[in-house]
Amino acid sequence: MIKTRKPQGSLLLKLMVLAVLLLPATLPCGGARAQGLGDRPSVNDFIDQTGELLDWAGEIVHESGSLQARRILNEATRLHERSVSMVDSGPRDTALAMSRRARAATFLATRLAREALVFSERYQILEERYADRRLELMDRARAAGRKQALDLLERAARQDMRAREQFNQGDSRQACRILEQVEMLQNRAAGLLGVGPDREHLDQMLDRTEDLLERAQDFTGPDASPQTLSLLKDAEVALRKARDFQAKGMAARALKAGRLARKLADQALLAPPGGNDPVAAAARQIERWDRRVANLSESPDGSVAPARAELLSRSRKFRDRARALLEDGKPLMALRQIKLAHDLLDQVERRTR
Repeated sequence: MIKTRKPQGSLLLKLMVLAVLLLPATLPCGGARAQGLGDRPSVNDFIDQTGELLDWAGEIVHESGSLQARRILNEATRLHERSVSMVDSGPRDTALAMSRRARAATFLATRLAREALVFSERYQILEERYADRRLELMDRARAAGRKQALDLLERAARQDMRAREQFNQGDSRQACRILEQVEMLQNRAAGLLGVGPDREHLDQMLDRTEDLLERAQDFTGPDASPQTLSLLKDAEVALRKARDFQAKGMAARALKAGRLARKLADQALLAPPGGNDPVAAAARQIERWDRRVANLSESPDGSVAPARAELLSRSRKFRDRARALLEDGKPLMALRQIKLAHDLLDQVERRTR
């Protein structure tokens, strides 16, 4: 197991297993071992492909700014360099094992980098939205003399400061978790003031969740693991409940069910792709990205906010990489790139008010 400053425990173990499952069938594994590991072309090809994965992962890790992902990728690079030096001069089975460890660490670094990108953007959008709503609720609470609501909003403001500290320290995931507490406190205050959830925000959230669920189903495929299929089924049920609650005018319960559906779909998307045709899956995801961009709404004056334009540009870059990798015969790598493109496009849509 690869050691880092912050051991990942069971997560690292799961991802190492995941990395092995994702290896192309032509690479040396049990069958190659049974035939003898002296098969130079297959072992050399495996190590070369690990080097290509490292180059691909390096771009994503650099884009994310995640120090943890960078440390793990540095360890993966060290292991890869050892396997390269060992393949001709040392035991080839040891070189192969070293390359597998490098590949597992590469996938872990990539996953952490992707999460850092997603949570960083999510924090910035939610923090701005919650701050605006808190100011509005505070004005209402002061006007109505509702001390209990004001106390809840002041607690939310303190939690917001904690979230910003975590974000500034580079832990965007924890910052988003703290923002969930901010939202809970503000919703309680809104309830005391007789203010319900924003209906327009609820509509947009459920629509985005439905799109995310469709992408997750398309990406994972019908041959996904039982655990992934179960996540998708539970997400469908939660989304149906959210729509039912919305139709009955129960906005708060609809919001809660919708968030659960999105969380489950997000978890399913982190699983390895299933199905027998990753080429078709990658092509469909690229086409879906193109449709989503074509349907993006513009500002009334036709302008695009700088932050939104920058997110869209980054998303397009990952989309173009996915297309290039697909044309180069690397559909699994293309799927990972297009996932990042869709994640960033989610952030673009959230910035569309």
